[in-house]
Order: sequence, then C-alpha cells, then structure tokens
Amino acid sequence: MASIEEETEVKETIETDISDLTVKTESIIDRSKKEKKSQGPSRIVIIILAALESVGLSLVIFKALNTGQGASGVTTMEIGIFLPIFYFIKKNNLHIKLFRGLSVMAVLFAIAGASFDILLHVKYAADTWSLCGYLLVYLSWFPYLNRNLFPRVMTKVQAPPNINIQTSSPISINRTHSSASLPGVSSASNLTSYNSTANTSGISSHLCDKTSPWKVLFISAFIKIVFTLASSALLIKFAMDDFSFDNGWTQGWNWNTSDDVFVLFIVHTTTSIVGYAIAVFACHTCMDRGSFVIPLILSSPIAYIILAVARSCEWIRDFSGHSPDFCVKDSSLIYSLIAMLCFCIAISLTFGRLLWNVQNIVLQKEIQLFWHPTYNSVMLEQWLLLNRKLNDDMEEESNQINRNTEKTRVYICTTMYRESRYEMQQLLESIRNISQATSDKSQIHFESHVFLDGAIKGEEMTDYALQLLSLLKDALNIDDLKTCTKTSTPYGLKFGWKLPGPSKMTFIIHMKDPKKVKKKKRWSQIMYMSYVLDFLRKQHLDGESNCTVSESDCYILTTDADVKFTPESVEALLDFMKRDSSVGAVCARTYPIGKGPLVWYQKFEYAIGHWFQKAAEHVLGSVLCAPGCFSVYRCSAIKSILPNYASDVERAFEFLIKDMGEDRWLCTLMVQSGWRIEYCAASKNETYCPDEFEEFYKQRRRWIASTLANIISLIEEWNLIRSLNHRVPFLFCIYQMFLLVSTVIGPSTVIIIVAGGLNYAWNVDLILAVVLQIVVCVIYALICLYKKEKWQMQFGKVITFLYAVVMTAVVVGIAEQVAEDLISLNDKVKVETKDGKTVTIQPTVGPGAISDDVPVSVVTLYLGLLIAIFLVSGAFHPTEIACLLHGFTYLLCLPSGYLVLNIYSVVNITDRSWENRTQDTCQSYDRCTNTLPKALQMVAKVQGYTK
Repeated sequence: MASIEEETEVKETIETDISDLTVKTESIIDRSKKEKKSQGPSRIVIIILAALESVGLSLVIFKALNTGQGASGVTTMEIGIFLPIFYFIKKNNLHIKLFRGLSVMAVLFAIAGASFDILLHVKYAADTWSLCGYLLVYLSWFPYLNRNLFPRVMTKVQAPPNINIQTSSPISINRTHSSASLPGVSSASNLTSYNSTANTSGISSHLCDKTSPWKVLFISAFIKIVFTLASSALLIKFAMDDFSFDNGWTQGWNWNTSDDVFVLFIVHTTTSIVGYAIAVFACHTCMDRGSFVIPLILSSPIAYIILAVARSCEWIRDFSGHSPDFCVKDSSLIYSLIAMLCFCIAISLTFGRLLWNVQNIVLQKEIQLFWHPTYNSVMLEQWLLLNRKLNDDMEEESNQINRNTEKTRVYICTTMYRESRYEMQQLLESIRNISQATSDKSQIHFESHVFLDGAIKGEEMTDYALQLLSLLKDALNIDDLKTCTKTSTPYGLKFGWKLPGPSKMTFIIHMKDPKKVKKKKRWSQIMYMSYVLDFLRKQHLDGESNCTVSESDCYILTTDADVKFTPESVEALLDFMKRDSSVGAVCARTYPIGKGPLVWYQKFEYAIGHWFQKAAEHVLGSVLCAPGCFSVYRCSAIKSILPNYASDVERAFEFLIKDMGEDRWLCTLMVQSGWRIEYCAASKNETYCPDEFEEFYKQRRRWIASTLANIISLIEEWNLIRSLNHRVPFLFCIYQMFLLVSTVIGPSTVIIIVAGGLNYAWNVDLILAVVLQIVVCVIYALICLYKKEKWQMQFGKVITFLYAVVMTAVVVGIAEQVAEDLISLNDKVKVETKDGKTVTIQPTVGPGAISDDVPVSVVTLYLGLLIAIFLVSGAFHPTEIACLLHGFTYLLCLPSGYLVLNIYSVVNITDRSWENRTQDTCQSYDRCTNTLPKALQMVAKVQGYTK
C-alpha cells in the first residue's frame, strides 16, 4: 500500500510540474510572438541604414574622392562630424568636466571646417553635390540609431525555463538506492523538483535574445552587397561620362598581380584589417588611450600632411597613376588646411574626451566594445570613432561585471578514489595556496570539499582514506588534527578543519561508504552539486531568509585528486565567469606531467588539442567539454540541468553518454539548455597523465566512446539546440560533423598511410599491405573478444611496436622525398654550347611533382603546410613550444592511437570498469599509522573502533 501511495503522489507531482511547465512555455511563446512583431521596425531600420551607407560610400568612392586633390579628399571625410556632436551635446555627459560648453565650441569648429571644405569644392572641384555621400554615411552611422538598434543586447532578459531536452528517456525517480534523505545530498526524487522550479525567475543576464549584433550584421551585410552593386552600376552608367559600364565591368575582371592598382588594393585592404584588429586588441586589453584614441585623432592630420607635402604626394601620384592635379595647389592649400585644423579641434573636444574617459573592463568581447563587430575600409578612423561604445552605452554591462562589489562564493569540490601519495599531496598544496592567497576582506569566499570514494569499508577507513589524513599536517599546515569537526553522515563520515591563513578557509573531507551511497565519479559529482545547491548555499542567509549570494555568483571549482593549480589560474577562470553571466562553465589549459614516451605522446596531443580544437570550439560556438580535472561551473547553470544529469541509465546509448564520459555529458546538457562554455588559455593546471600502456588504453576506451556518443547526440538534436542556444551557429554543426566523419575514417586513413610506408620501404604491394593490416586488425579484435585483458594488452603492445617500426620507415621515406623535392627546387636552367649550338637544358621534374610550375610532390607540400601551421601555433604559445618536440613520438604512435586503440575501445564498449592506478600507494594500515599515530588514533576513536 505504501508503494502505491508513493507512486500516486509522484504521478500527481509530475502532472502538476508538467501543467506548470506548459503554462510557462505558452507564456514564453506569446511573449516571443510579441517580440517578433516589435522587431519588424528594427529590421526596416537596419535595411534603411545599410542602404544609406552603401549609396553614400558609392558616391564617396566614385565621385567625391575621384574629383579634386588628395589632401582635400582627406579633409572632406570629416565633413559630417558635426551631426554626432549635436547628439552628444543633447546627452550632456555630466561625468566629463565642461563637456557641453566645449562641445558647443566643437560644433562651431566643425561647421566652420565644413564651410571651408564646401567652399574649396565649389571653387576648385566639380560635382559638389557628391559631398552628399559623406552626409549619407554619417547619417547611417548616427550614434542614436546604433543605441536603439540593439536595445536588448545590453539588458538583462528572462531566459526560458529549461525544458528537458533528452526526450528519448524520462527522468527516472530513484528510490531504490537509499531511502534516507541525506542532509547534504538530495535523492533523485528531490532533484526532480528542479525541473519545474529552475529558472522560473529567469537566469540573470542570460542573453537569449534573437536580435543579436551578429544577426544584425548578417542582414546589414547582405543589404550592403545588393545596394553597393546597384548604386555603383547606376553611378558608372549615368554620372560618369568618361567611363562606361561595359568598360568598368571588363576592366574589373581583367586584373593581374602586376598592376599598380591591384597592389594598392591589397595594401589598402590589408592595412584596414590590421588597423581594425589592432584597435579591437587595444580596447580588449584596456590600452585604448595610447593605442586607440590618440592614433584615431592623429590619423587624418598625418595623412593630410603626407598628401600636402609635394615630394611625398608626387611619389604617391606617380605610383598610383593619378592625374596631375592630384597634389595640392598653393591656391587651395589654405582652405583645406583651415578645414583640417577645425575638424581636428572639433574631434579632440568631443570624441577625444569621450573616448579618453571610457571606463573599460579587461578582456571584453568585440560586441561589448563596438556596436557593429566589423570594419569599414573606406573611412576606417571615422567608423571606429562612431562605432565605439561609450560609458552610457556600457553602463548596464559594467554593472553586471562589477568585480569589486559583488560577493562571490567558490566551492572547490574534488573527487578522489585511489590516487597515490604524491598526487594527493599536489592537490592539498594547491588548496593551501588558495587559502594563503585569499584575504579575510576579499569579496570571494572559498570552501574546499574532498569526496573520497570507497573511503569506508565496514566500520573501518580504507588505506587511501588514512593516507589522505596522514598528509594533512604537512600539506595544509594543520598543526593539530584533533581540532577537526567530526560528523557521522548517512553516506559515511565527514571531517572538517579551518585552514591556517587570513581567510580561515573551510576544508572538509567527505568519506563515502559504498554500501550507503553510489560510487564512481558521476555520482560523486551529483552528490557535491546537490550538496552545494541544497545545503551549503542555504547556510548563508540575510535577515529576510534570502541567500546572501545569488546562484549566478556561486561557482563550483571542480578538480581531480592529482591536479596542481595556482590562485592566478583560479582568478582567470572566475574573471571569465564574472564578465559574462551567460557563460555556464569555463575550462583551463591542462598540462600532462609524468615521465616516459607515453607521457611525451600526451604532451603533444594535449597541446594540439588545446591550441586548435578547444580554441576552435571557443570561437565557433561553445566548448563541448570542460574537464572535471580543473573547471569552474556556475551554480545556476548546474541547477538547470542537474535532474537530467542525475538520471539513471535506461538504454545502451545512454550508458555511453552518461557513464563513459560524465564531464562531456554535463557540458552537452549545458549547451542544450542555452549556456555557453568557454576556454581560458591563461588559466593553467597540471595533472598526472597515464604513463602505463594499460592505464592509457582504459582511459581512452571511455573517452572515445563518450566523445562519439555526445557528438551524435548533438547532431541529432541540432534544431532544438539552435532554438534554445543562439550562440551555437550552423557553422559549428558543420564543424562537429567534420570531426565525426574524420574520427570514423581515421582508422582507414592510417591503414592507407602505413600501406604506403610498407610499399616505399620494402616494396610491399599496396593491396597486399592493406590486406595484411586488415587481417591483423581482425585478429586483434578476436583477441579482445575472447581473451582476457592481459592478452589484449600484450598483443596491443606488440602491434604498437610493429606499427612504430613501420612508421619509422614511413618517416625516412618522406624525408627522402622532401630532400629530393628541395634539391629539384634549386635546379636552374642551364645553357650549354655544343658543336657551335646553344642548348638550353630545363631542370628535370620528379615523377611525383604536382606540375612544372610546382615541382614538388603533394606529400612535400602537405607536410610543409602542416609543419608551418604547427610552428606558427608554437610561436603564438612560446612557453609551450617545447611540446612540438614530442611530435615525432606522436607520429610513431599514430597507428596505435587511431587504429589499435579504436578496435580495443569498440570491442570493449560494454566494459564499465575504470583505469586503476598502479603507482606506489599506501597499501597498509600500519604504514599510514606510523606517519601520524596520534591523529589516526583520534580518528579511530571517533569511528568507535581501535586498531
């Protein structure tokens, strides 16, 4: 009867949750429809502004700059600067002293400069009406329009409630494992309450609005392409008598690299892109005063001086093929000079002071610095002046990222199982450094929690638990272990200390009994996540019983038991989280440490993985795996996906996703729920990687299956993910498909490469070489199916060695081929005289050459490009460039990593065991008790037993 009542109660709860969720979803849909209606005028404004800019720039290029002199053209580019100055006078920036009075003077100078410029064109140039092009451009860049074009980019918006995306399996309600309601660990039934309550108030600053700057940019770019082509064609046909449309079209396509015009075009485009990139970097790193404001103010005057000086102007005229009247005449110099001085004074009094007083935050994104995240190559400096966001524009964003006034709580949660003594000590020393570096007046409060799996066996602590306790005195500087608080919990035991240091950081060890609570890493993660959300946060309340720190300002720093990190690395991760509240997690750069060839292999692999894959995911959309060894998660993001993460495995595919790679699945749920995951290369940590063949294969067996399963899951639910997470573009889906395909065809690619090496080294027939490898693969697969693990590992080692020998031959063959190609490149045309006749001898081209013009083989070209990419990447990471030296080891082990390991992983896909450490550990109780006998005697008394 009790079970029937419980089931009835659960069903009623679920029905209530579903009805509430349906109502909230309908309200979200209604609100989104209203927002779409309100977005109509915004889209019209985007189209109008893009059209005005295109038509204006066409007039500037084809008419205004094509008539008159070079120096006067530079001056005329500032003719419309008085329009935005009027807007800033109306705003009246009170934080800048005497701003309105000086801005009025700036308007007068700007109008005077425009008058002299118009007079100059009326007197010395034709088609004065073409100056309207500048006014159209300045009107399309008007600051007021930019500010109102992106009303939602800066504001906090309500995020939709997180709907369970894993529709293939409902959330299971686990009541069989433990009937006790743990004070710090919610049961699965308690976790389901999040499904209806999470994010009902909205995720603070979770930017899920559809009107993003990138979408505005896409619409604007499309309109600009259309109107630029149309307006240019009309101008050429009707407003340029000396130039026909047919001639323009023909000459436009008949270009070559030797033309001076082409060289000028490449120089202009390159310098514009580099200039914009430098401007973004200067604002990104808060060096904008000296590297952004001053260069923008001085750029036009310097360009004017270069074109006003006769010698430099004549050189430019001769090189570019301009007309003789390109340089300044003495009669017109006075007008353009006065106009330039007036414009410089006007820009300095307004834009100079506004940009000088901008209060920046380090490492802001491009869309937080500029209205439109792109550049204009025709009028670059004017575009940067008007496109830069000012203090008022970034006020709400700055309030969201105020690192000095917000209180923050960080819970360092570590999962531990059977780590060695020196691995545990490395972690404890890192925790001690955090405690010592944190001030008692700091707004960031740290707590450390270690969750030790299998720590209790019967009524006694295991050897690894005693080993951990024996390290506390030396690693954490705890003088007296008896000062701890001892608590018996439903999951085992809990020991707590206050660490020495300014902040008196709390350090707690949770010793899990496998008979009372589930073991393995995912369940330890669920345990500490629920512990933080349900218990720890509620210990800090204000007078109105509200939590003193919001969920979005609470973070969980996940670490492995063998990781080494610094306070600076933690600060870098938190900085990423604080500057963007839509980020759910941030991962760091992990350095594998250890000794041996297998460690060398992993050092190169980790370097390439972080340099390319992590960085590509960060740029294209979102990182898909924030490793649990050292990453920061936002509590509000965890709360939204914890019910699904805590669900049991009910299907075979779920086993691959949930239990084979828990970190990747957690991140997959975050991305599906609308959160973004970022990669912080400035944050570094070190961890011991597998240095034994068996341990490495067991680790990668889990990683390969989990990675493929999660990628397939993402691709299958791509439309739903795109509807909930606008940060994941379609290009990111293409990238994931490419990774999936490359992973699947990786083994066959290795077989082809090795077959080529066998053919080159020992003249083995290609087909025979492929067949031999297939036979070897089948034999190894049968061994993995029918033999014990020991046999699998031994044969895996033998095959790895044989493949390394073959790859050595491949490397030698490729080196010989490259040497022959390099020698052929140095061959020159020889002219010999024989029997009174002059004979020209052309250099011979090798049989594998691409063509006569490219006398190198495809292998040499590919290898050269690959090495160049690695060297350039290493140059951008000078402190890590030594990792490239291990590339040779990686190359020799490539068949083992991409062929043998995949066979082992697929055949053993049902194996649920984890890799076991074989290092020297504390294996006896007596050995540990000899280290700290008094402390362990105290622990024994607490447990109620003596030893």
